[in-house]
Amino acid sequence: MFKKFSIMLVIVAMALQMVPYTGTSEVSASTGNFSFNGISTNQSSPTIVTEERVTLTGSISNVDPNSITYDVIQLINGEKAASRENLTSNVYVNGFNIQVFNVQLFPGINQITFKGNQGGGQVSSSFYIDFRNGPVFSDLVASLYGNNFPLNETGTTVVHSTQTNGLNQADISITGKAMNAQQVTVIVNGSSKTYSVNTSNGYTFAASPITLRQGKNLVTIRVFNSTQTVETTREIAFYNGNVTFFDVNISEDGTTNSEALEYSPTLLVTDISKVKVTGKVIVPSGRRDTNNDNVLDPVPFPTITDGIDIRYDLSPKPGTTHTYAGTFKSSNLPTGNPQATDTFFVYEFTKSLGAADITEPLTYNKLYSLSLQAPNEAKMALFEGVSGLSFTLKAANAPYIHQINYLQGYKAGGTFNGLSAAPLNGSNQFGMPIAIEVLVGNPGDTSGTNRPTVSVDEITNISGLTRRSTDTTKTYEIILEDGASGLVSRTINGTPRTFYRAILIAKKLPFEGTQTLNFSLNGTIGAGTATTTLLFGPFVAFNKVFDLMNLSVDTTVVEGTRMTTIMTQLDSFAGRLENVNDISEIRYVAENGKAQTVFLYINNTLVPLVQGKMVQGQPTAENTTKQDFLVPAAAQKTAFDALFNGENEIRFVFQGAKSSYEKKLKLYLVPNNLPEIPAKDTMGVFPYSPNLTDPTPNDPEFPQSGSIYTTKRETMNLFGTFDFIDLGTGKSSVEGKLNGMDTASKEKYILEIVSTSKGGNFKWDLTKRLEVFHSTDTTVPPFVLNVSNDVPGLRVRYDMKDQTFSFILPDQKLNADGSSSVYNIYVYNSGKTGPRASYRIEVDPIALPYELVRPLAGKRIVNKNFVEVIISASGAESVEVNKLKAEQVNNLDIDGDTVPDYPKAFRVTVDKLKVGTNKISFTITSGTDKVTDSFEVVYAPTSIPGAQFLEPMKNSHKVFDGAVNLTFAKGTTLVRRDYNVPQEFKNQVYTNHKILFGIANGEDGVVDRHEFETLPANFDAIQQGFGTRFRVSYPTRFTKASNVYWIDAGLADDISGLSRGTYDPLTYGVDPYQFPGATGPKGTKIPTYDDRPDERELVTSKTGKLTLSFDPKMREGINTLITVFRYDVKNKVWENMGGVVDSKKNTITVPFDQFGYYVVGKMVYSFSDITSHPYARNYMEAMYSKGVMNSAGFDEFGGNMYITRGEFARMVVKALELPLDYELSKPHFDDVPGIINPDALWDFRYVETAARKGIIRGTQPRTFEPSNTLTRAEGAVIIARALQMKLETDPKKIDAALSKAFKDHASVSYYAKSSVAAIAKKGYIQGSPVDAKDPKKGYVFEPNSNLLRSDAAIIVSKMMKDLKKLPAIN
Repeated sequence: MFKKFSIMLVIVAMALQMVPYTGTSEVSASTGNFSFNGISTNQSSPTIVTEERVTLTGSISNVDPNSITYDVIQLINGEKAASRENLTSNVYVNGFNIQVFNVQLFPGINQITFKGNQGGGQVSSSFYIDFRNGPVFSDLVASLYGNNFPLNETGTTVVHSTQTNGLNQADISITGKAMNAQQVTVIVNGSSKTYSVNTSNGYTFAASPITLRQGKNLVTIRVFNSTQTVETTREIAFYNGNVTFFDVNISEDGTTNSEALEYSPTLLVTDISKVKVTGKVIVPSGRRDTNNDNVLDPVPFPTITDGIDIRYDLSPKPGTTHTYAGTFKSSNLPTGNPQATDTFFVYEFTKSLGAADITEPLTYNKLYSLSLQAPNEAKMALFEGVSGLSFTLKAANAPYIHQINYLQGYKAGGTFNGLSAAPLNGSNQFGMPIAIEVLVGNPGDTSGTNRPTVSVDEITNISGLTRRSTDTTKTYEIILEDGASGLVSRTINGTPRTFYRAILIAKKLPFEGTQTLNFSLNGTIGAGTATTTLLFGPFVAFNKVFDLMNLSVDTTVVEGTRMTTIMTQLDSFAGRLENVNDISEIRYVAENGKAQTVFLYINNTLVPLVQGKMVQGQPTAENTTKQDFLVPAAAQKTAFDALFNGENEIRFVFQGAKSSYEKKLKLYLVPNNLPEIPAKDTMGVFPYSPNLTDPTPNDPEFPQSGSIYTTKRETMNLFGTFDFIDLGTGKSSVEGKLNGMDTASKEKYILEIVSTSKGGNFKWDLTKRLEVFHSTDTTVPPFVLNVSNDVPGLRVRYDMKDQTFSFILPDQKLNADGSSSVYNIYVYNSGKTGPRASYRIEVDPIALPYELVRPLAGKRIVNKNFVEVIISASGAESVEVNKLKAEQVNNLDIDGDTVPDYPKAFRVTVDKLKVGTNKISFTITSGTDKVTDSFEVVYAPTSIPGAQFLEPMKNSHKVFDGAVNLTFAKGTTLVRRDYNVPQEFKNQVYTNHKILFGIANGEDGVVDRHEFETLPANFDAIQQGFGTRFRVSYPTRFTKASNVYWIDAGLADDISGLSRGTYDPLTYGVDPYQFPGATGPKGTKIPTYDDRPDERELVTSKTGKLTLSFDPKMREGINTLITVFRYDVKNKVWENMGGVVDSKKNTITVPFDQFGYYVVGKMVYSFSDITSHPYARNYMEAMYSKGVMNSAGFDEFGGNMYITRGEFARMVVKALELPLDYELSKPHFDDVPGIINPDALWDFRYVETAARKGIIRGTQPRTFEPSNTLTRAEGAVIIARALQMKLETDPKKIDAALSKAFKDHASVSYYAKSSVAAIAKKGYIQGSPVDAKDPKKGYVFEPNSNLLRSDAAIIVSKMMKDLKKLPAIN
């Protein structure tokens, strides 16, 4: 009957699918078309993460995979603040499964909305993630002489080593991760060290040496980022050779019930007579003559089966004075493989605590204390050990606490329904309150008052300090939520069971960091414990203030109005201090004899805060906690006065009893009424002849060259316009505006002229004489203000037509010696500390003006075979330099500040300089006038950073004393990297380009330091940022074995924006660092290397060869350790290219088809699992150093892991030096994500290249299974294809060859037989002996066995040796 009913349901479902869709075009997200594991769909309870990029894994339902897009939206106060929309990158769908890799988050709340088509409409679902970019730390590990000890948050970490026995102190190293941090400071015993961390090294740090004293040491660790600081402490004990007990457990014989005695556990038992104690003990080895044979023997002797004596002392407490003490034997022999020469031995022990073994039987619900001692034979059998171990026994059938969880995403006052539970023990908590779920087993009758009662009676921190519910001063608050408690059903090991669920709300905990909560059940303390960590990371969130915030300010508005406007925009600095465990520590002022703990500094000025929040623009203390704060009305003036135009530093400090927190923000006040000179849409600033009645621009007596005027005259008038306030368009408005200002305000509007001429300096403000007129309406009579307060030699006027000012300096005397007269003119509208506009004018009394802009006088001795010549000549028609016609450049911005420095300049590059002095002549032509002059440049080639060599592209280049050799096949041209894109201009071919070879600084990649030049604003930051990535991305296991070389051939035609339609390729290589806005011939844009667009990248049409010399002091035998790195500017990593080494010439050769940075590298150390490998060390080091294989982990190569199909494909492509051939939009396989990661074991590029070259095939249509392990037979097939081996086709001959080579030849699949036979003949893969002791019994191939990475290294190394890409490796 059921089967028939199921068939009917299927028929009905199929019929419904055939009904045409007539619904709306939008489907509700509640249909669950998208779901992601562990990601919240509730905006009020977002999933908390501490990393900027996350990978989402989940499923889709009835959504077209090809239509999926997603938006990432930053929410501030629930409103959209920033977004990245309609993203499609890194979305991978396989059936119903979806993965989205590396989703980049905004700080704070992120709404991630996924959209896709379903039938005729679109569905969407939103998810919420809270990215907390405060610094946090993890994975702290202490290391001592190769021994690693995790620095757990609980208890004291004991570090020891045989090398430190008897020492009073020892040096350890501490490693770990500090996510979202920039620096880590480690402080111990008064000494501190600071280390940098960043994304390039995975936020890892290594602090060494850290000196510990004997016994306990307090280690303080502080992590910083640009705005926040978090601090924690750890306790480390240095052990120097005494008896040590560890892994001491209490358990019930015959069951799996066992607990660690270190944690004072509660053990549930069914038979109390079967309780026992087990553990291990380290016993130092002594040396004595036990046989009177004058030979010192180890004591205890490791092969004597007597074991050692262990003393115990078991005391029940409280309530009795009975003590059970005695001695028992350990295991007969030490563990492991002890040797007589060992300095210590480890014994296991078991001690029964049944009624027959102690004088009084154990009882339930009683706390017992246990001490253990063993003899230290190094101290003449002195007994040492541990005391204070404790435990409690409980009956297994009585009510007990089964689990203690916390409810994820709980918010104060929120519901408990729908919240997922996770174990409280071992958890990290990011803030209060915490909803705790306690599951009670065997609850019995739960009606009315019979229900189990659960409470937290004690909380203990890692230092052993305990706080109790009975303490007079309450240090914690945990309450029971009766309404949320009741019976629940949970599946335990596949069996449904019923528990009583008690919900407790922890509103306050007594400690920060790690602490253990001791739960009582039905009034009995110790029913359960849970250790959780309240993370050290208070976090402040301002309502409206954020880092790098810009506020527009009108400085002409009266101060009171301006203060109100600014403080409203800043919401009175209102915000909330989160993640503070004990909010009673939040004190905005000193109170009850306790110091203030919360401070707000604005530019180092302390500004008071109070408890409160802003509601509809008004401050209130209602419905707030001590965590809510703002600047009160009484302190608004203090805050306002501390701010100034430009950059302001806002610093929030919380100083708790045990932890501190600091957040720094940058706030910018940007005046929107900046003064101007010259005023917009006016004649500007210029000199003119004194004999002219009115100011006349472009006076032929004063021609302009760049920013310099020249003249034959001895005197001049100087005119200029400026603007810094609007006074109105009529007399009444002008007078009214000025009369409404007090004297102090008027004096802030300043015109200042500083001159090098004999005319002197001038200063004027609104209190001085001002002529007011209307330039176009003659019916408006002019008038003068402040008549008697004149500035001699200066006239200032105000034009009511366009509300601008102007000045005239009449009869200025020019310098008689012909030197320039320079006028620097400054305009202020808020005093000299406020906004300023400036203008510089220079007048040079010469007849025919020009300026040699480049080369600078300080750069006439050059380390390059070319020089750029720039001549500013406003009146010139043409310029020739060494008979080369210079290109005219209008509005040349020489210093990259976006302001043209030379209206008309001429530029040309003179190359082919000869070693020594080169005379460079130039001729400036203007009509019939010509000016001829020259300068000298000394070319002194030296192969150090800064050296450059420019020459036309040809078949062979040899530069820098032969250190760099670059060759191309005949007919090689330059093409775009994306020449295969079906788009216009993509198929352009470029010839006659000049290649620039440069030697860059090995630390930051700089070739030209631009000495003596005026650098643009932030250009040093550009160099520092790019240089930091350049430096820290270089692999730490390699050292540079040559100079870093920069090789560039220019850029392709710019087909974007305004340049489209103009053929403007950059036909010569340039320096990697360019000033912002730099241009070349025809105005073509020249961006810095880091910012070059992909569409302009040039590559060679044929692969060339690059040969680099490396340090000649390196000895032979390092061939396998030398490699070449190329800096991958797109992925910001150094790519290992491998290369063939000629040890006699000390050179290495690699294929060349990309320009950029190259350097020879030498591996200086590999991995411990490589150096300890029994047979493949040299092979694995060769594969790693040549970049053929990557490591499987940060500190482990992974030689004993099985190799995957994807990694083996990468190895073959790298080993054969095949040019990468891939298109992300046209993959061979659906299960190979289109992700590029040079540091991964494999990525899309190599698998796709191998597929396109016919080296690999899929396991099914469009399926490659890259993460599946590779069998030996599959490896043989791939190698045979890659090497294009000539395979035998006669089955009989194949079988004969295989049967001769391998005893298991019949197990080789038919498709692989010829390949296995071929590579076996080459010796790439050898079989395993049937009997290792008797090779005559033959070998087996084991075709279906997985291939180890170590064996893959051997195979590919042998293959590369045959290809003469590696020497023979033993």
